[in-house]
Amino acid sequence: MNETYFSKIKNQVLSKDGKKLRGISRNQIGVGVACNSKSSIFIVTGTSKPSFKSTRRTYLSHISKESTPIHDDEKSHNILIEELDLKNISYSSAEIKKLKDKDNPLYPVNYLHLLAKQFIRSHGGYDRERLQDWMNLFWFIVNEPKDKYDKVLKFIELAINSPKRMKYREVMSKKDLK
Repeated sequence: MNETYFSKIKNQVLSKDGKKLRGISRNQIGVGVACNSKSSIFIVTGTSKPSFKSTRRTYLSHISKESTPIHDDEKSHNILIEELDLKNISYSSAEIKKLKDKDNPLYPVNYLHLLAKQFIRSHGGYDRERLQDWMNLFWFIVNEPKDKYDKVLKFIELAINSPKRMKYREVMSKKDLK
């Protein structure tokens, strides 16, 4: 598990003394990413820098008790280790930066970060307020089933079983119909 970050839109970017804030700042939107050999999750954290509260809210209901997450040395992950009695395997960012991808224990989650960023970059005009919806769509794309026909069937099944009913009047105004 690890976090990745997306930039806020230009008119929401904060600056100090005329310069943009650097690093993981309030100009970033955090997304918690976790994966195992079968599946992955992508959850908007609602914060930039992870905290105990945001990490707990993001991951707690998605990680099984007594499991073994592999993560970087992010201090906020300790809340999960304590509350879920996890076996802790963590790596220093400085250590793993020196490793080749095939030797990096965080490569699977880092690869998902790369794919998510490419996906979002290809949809540049997305609404940051709806980032979780975009992450849900991305989740659907990268997770099971891998067969495209099975995925289409699953999508149709989800659409049919959706409790949301939308009428054309909700989508289109009279102005759009002219």
